[in-house]
Amino acid sequence: MKNFLRFLAVPVMGCALVFGANVRAQDSNTYPGAPGTGTPTDPPIMVSNKPPVIHLVLPNATAVFTAPANIGLVAEAFDQDGFVVRVEFFEGQNSLGVRYLSTTSGANSAGILTNGGRVSLMWTNVPAGQYVLRATATDNQGALAASPAITVVVRAPEPPRTVVSLAVLDAEAAEMGTIASGANTAINPAVLEVRRSGLTNDALEVFYQIGGTALNGVDYQALSNKVVIPAGQATARLYVVPIDDNLPEPKETVTIAVIPPTCIMIYPPPPSCYLVASNSAGTVYILDNDTPPPTNHPPQVRLLKPEAGMTFIAPATIGIEASAYDVDGQVTQVEFFAGNRSLGVVYPPPVMDPVEANSAGASPIYNWRPALTWSNVTEGTYTLTAVATDNQGATGVSQPVTVAVVAPPPANQPPTVTITHPPAGATLPAGSSIRIEARTVDVDGYASTVKFFANNLQIGEQTLTFIQPPPPGQPLVLSMVWSNLAAGEYTLTARAIDDQGAMGVSPGVRVVVLGVTNPPPPVTNLPPAIIVATDAYAAEGTNAAGKPNPAVFRVQRTSRDTNEPLVVEYAISGSAVNGVDYQELPGVVTIPAGRPAAEIVVLPVDDKIVEPTETVVLTLKFTNFVTIVPITTNNLPPVTATGAVEPNSANTAAGLIIQPMPSYKWQLRAAAFIVDNDKPPPPIRPLPDGTFNVSVPQGNYTGCVRIEISTNLVDWTIVGTNMVTEGAARFVDPEGATGLKRFYRVTTVPCPTTD
Repeated sequence: MKNFLRFLAVPVMGCALVFGANVRAQDSNTYPGAPGTGTPTDPPIMVSNKPPVIHLVLPNATAVFTAPANIGLVAEAFDQDGFVVRVEFFEGQNSLGVRYLSTTSGANSAGILTNGGRVSLMWTNVPAGQYVLRATATDNQGALAASPAITVVVRAPEPPRTVVSLAVLDAEAAEMGTIASGANTAINPAVLEVRRSGLTNDALEVFYQIGGTALNGVDYQALSNKVVIPAGQATARLYVVPIDDNLPEPKETVTIAVIPPTCIMIYPPPPSCYLVASNSAGTVYILDNDTPPPTNHPPQVRLLKPEAGMTFIAPATIGIEASAYDVDGQVTQVEFFAGNRSLGVVYPPPVMDPVEANSAGASPIYNWRPALTWSNVTEGTYTLTAVATDNQGATGVSQPVTVAVVAPPPANQPPTVTITHPPAGATLPAGSSIRIEARTVDVDGYASTVKFFANNLQIGEQTLTFIQPPPPGQPLVLSMVWSNLAAGEYTLTARAIDDQGAMGVSPGVRVVVLGVTNPPPPVTNLPPAIIVATDAYAAEGTNAAGKPNPAVFRVQRTSRDTNEPLVVEYAISGSAVNGVDYQELPGVVTIPAGRPAAEIVVLPVDDKIVEPTETVVLTLKFTNFVTIVPITTNNLPPVTATGAVEPNSANTAAGLIIQPMPSYKWQLRAAAFIVDNDKPPPPIRPLPDGTFNVSVPQGNYTGCVRIEISTNLVDWTIVGTNMVTEGAARFVDPEGATGLKRFYRVTTVPCPTTD
């Protein structure tokens, strides 16, 4: 007999018997375990079968469907040690269907079904209700597993909603009288019909909005904003009945628009909760007595943006906006042009209600504001227009607006700055003071701040504040006084900062400060004293703190010698009367010995009379003063020094020539103003007596400022030091009536004392 291999398998639920592989070919007379062979058989091996795993993929838990529903069921199953052969779907205990899987190829190496592990079934025509769904899987050895259950809801179908629409049955109404044909007419109402779809078992209350140019209750009998469609009927009518008011009027409009009701949020919604159809608005017209049909007027349109003459930077984005309206119809479109080139057409939304028409523009008379954006506009000059078209084809053209698009501006150029004083190589005595001046020029702006340095160490900073900035390229001179110079060599530099933050640095100027061996002779023939209004603002009554508000003048010695008292006479003038508008001044003030200055207080008299702003002008009785210092150590060129207000501040260098100083007229004369009760201080402007009031806001600063005057923005004369009062630096120029152009600047400084 031929050799053969024999296998024996016995199927058992949940396990299997498999004989060992220790089987070999036998001859025809023997086989394993045969009597007399003496060959033992291998013992059987018990293998445990693992049940499959299954879960529902679809539908999702808590899913809601509408009856009659078609619900797709999808399950995913796999078996770790075999393959799934059968999947059954259940609703509760009711089987919905079985799916059998092919077993010819068995499971793949991972134990997943050969079809991808998913099976599906469509459950159709499911009525309303709540259902518990699950699925079971059976593997190739008969093991059974069930998926977790999920619950779905099938709700009853929503009953059909009522839809309300509006139709215009008769669009024209007329007041009683004679029409153009000559026939006599009674009042002719316009007719609109409100319609509903669906069931008519119950009465339906429909709400509407009223608009148009005609006035409800004035031009026609009042409408109530709602109408009831009776039970059993699908329509109800609205009548626009004109009121014959015996006034000649143009054709007027009445607009009716159905609006949705306020609905209770329940399911299904109640029958009164209707929907609004797209055709839910209509307009009718009221014709006046003896008014023939009007001639169509073209629409009106004008450009609102941009404004004529505006300039944009290329590549520009320009917003264009127009205003358009039509007195006897409606604007249907607006087209924008740049020259003959169309930039685009804008259409209004189809809204007929006048309340919304104010913003949408689709109703007669009401303005519509169409707009578009023109992007990436290149350099050039453009003429913009807008063309509006009305519902009868008439057009209107706006007035043209011309704008310019220019190239981007060049990058900011830094300013230039040079030190104009002292000259290079100047020699100064130790302990002296010197005025350092810097001249700035900025071709594309202005440099209003200069920082001063000596050997790269900052020694000061000056900033100009402008009421009106100067034009580009205007030279500006800023200065500071450097005092108590120590012996040594110094390189002076200035750094100018322009209005856009760019900085320029000056060339260095070398100066030498020598130890003093032969000090120059003292300044001679200066006026004994100068005067300045340190507080130029006085007011009648008391201030917020309940105290008087006087003006204060400061009379200051020009010499450091304070051993003797100094008696100074002064003349009194101005529009205020001494002893009437303010407490009488004697015309003389004494600076005590040991003191550099004394004050004159102008205390207003509260006379209960309404008065304009008045002035007090004090003039020291000194004339013809000249300061001369001879050249003793070098050949420095003569320099005119103006505005010296500190003792010996004019004596800035050995050998410096001080020439006659007409600028002392500003230090020998000072002015202040008095305002009436509860009146604010005057702004920058001429005062009635010819003086000129300067008021420069100082924010929260409460100290003192130095006042300077110039006629050319280059040469500046120091007037004096004033206190900041009520947030502003104030100065009354007594020479304001001279007619000369002059400039003023203020610089914060420490306040002087009378000690």
